[in-house]
Amino acid sequence: MKEPVWGRGNPESDLHPLPDVTGPDAIELGCGLDNSSNQLATARMLQGKLGLRFPLVHASAERAQFADASFDFAISRYGAAVWCDPYGCIPEA
Repeated sequence: MKEPVWGRGNPESDLHPLPDVTGPDAIELGCGLDNSSNQLATARMLQGKLGLRFPLVHASAERAQFADASFDFAISRYGAAVWCDPYGCIPEA
């Protein structure tokens, strides 16, 4: 598997944007929690192709269906604020 890149081709090994997230419960707003059934269908297809398994949830990042403090870590690679009201999704994250 190729090394993850951030932004416009910045290798993760150059940026070190994340702490070690092995073990903590994490949520990615927009890949796993998405308000688009088509996007989730693509995510399911890629899970099968890559042999990955994690829950996918059809919901809005503005009103996630999880209790407060359900996750140790929240991220959005492309920024949930792109398609949501930032005054709703950022506090929710």
